[in-house]
This record gives sequence, structure tokens and C-alpha cells, in this order.
Amino acid sequence: MKITLQEWDKQEFSVRHSMNTLRAWATSGLIQPAPLKIGGRWMVESYAQYVPPKVNNNSGDPIVDRILKSVS
Repeated sequence: MKITLQEWDKQEFSVRHSMNTLRAWATSGLIQPAPLKIGGRWMVESYAQYVPPKVNNNSGDPIVDRILKSVS
């Protein structure tokens, strides 16, 4: 069943997020399965999950990469 992003946010998190944040997550692919915009409203499957963005520790500079690797 599809629900609104606000309903999904309420069910998934104890802290509410702004609609701007939820829209950014929706358009950036951070919610899976991906929400759909239906009739001007973002709708998402009730079982959807937030997927944190992957951090790329490969800067291309060996010195920076070594520093990043040492702190992770």
C-alpha cells in the first residue's frame, strides 16, 4: 500500500523531517523502493526504507586517500 511521504516519515522515524528533506531523499534515491509522484503528491510503499548515501573515500589523491582510510 502506498502512503504519503509524511505518513512514511512518521512511521519510520521518531523525529519528523521537513517536506524539503523528504523530497530531496525521494529525488536522490535515498528511499527504496523509490517513491512516485502521483497527482502532485509523493507516494511511497509503506514498507520502504531509508538508504543512507554511500561515502566515497577515493579522492584520487594518494595522500588524501591515506588520511581518509586512517580515520575510517
